[in-house]
Amino acid sequence: MSTHSKLNVATRQLESAVMLFCSGRDRFSAITLAGAADVIISQLLKNEGKDNFSDDLMKYDAETTGVMPDRTAHGRAVNDTLMINAMKHMDPGDSEYVEMDVKVSALATVAKAVANYVRLAGDKEGFIEVFRMWAQLFTPKGLDSDGQPIR
Repeated sequence: MSTHSKLNVATRQLESAVMLFCSGRDRFSAITLAGAADVIISQLLKNEGKDNFSDDLMKYDAETTGVMPDRTAHGRAVNDTLMINAMKHMDPGDSEYVEMDVKVSALATVAKAVANYVRLAGDKEGFIEVFRMWAQLFTPKGLDSDGQPIR
């Protein structure tokens, strides 16, 4: 029996998620690991009185619509959009199949967790640099006049 800090647990989960995502080896597991890490990291941010990425989205929604979204409903909607819940749960009556763009869902889930991690613990971990380098290599820098990604 030993004691482990929740930050260390989340850090190792996120590190594994980044490596699985960036290598292209297992993006389904990247989603679940990053999602689990993000829950811990988001609460640790809250414990320190800091906003997380979801808080930013909620504030943007409030500025746009004039209504602050309910935190629980908003979090569920984000997780459903990114397919995080579908990767972790199967309730009676749920379909045995999931329709999704795995790369997009994994990228967004990992990026959200990484953004929150950096807010909490900084960007000194090697896996943060790995993700940053992957993003520089593989994400478009905008669209050209024909609507094609600029690399």
